[in-house]
Amino acid sequence: YGNDGIQFGSLEPGQNDQPADWGGSEGTVTITVGSETNVDVNVQLKGTNFTGPTSISIGNVKYDDDDNVSGADILTTGYVTWYTVTQPLTQDDVRQVYYWISIPGGKAAGAYTSTFYYRAIKSP
Repeated sequence: YGNDGIQFGSLEPGQNDQPADWGGSEGTVTITVGSETNVDVNVQLKGTNFTGPTSISIGNVKYDDDDNVSGADILTTGYVTWYTVTQPLTQDDVRQVYYWISIPGGKAAGAYTSTFYYRAIKSP
């Protein structure tokens, strides 16, 4: 499993969005299929609720494999399959995942934190 904190930047009046960063421009999680070969693997992820001056449900986070929020799925606090790696691979399979968070009205200003988790399990 890998997890990193994500810091969200500030929004100026009139801005529609602000990219998240991992203390840099992005974070990397490497998942290796160990001693078994020719095994399909489900890459799964989940999040925790955002905590800060008040709380924000992880249900306000969407994720997808491109930078377009249209059609993105809602992240949950339980593991969901994001991508299935089909074996055998002839080369490394590199995928990007993007996150968006919508802040419900009435939430207090301040710093909010959450944690994202990843895991890989053998496909049934």
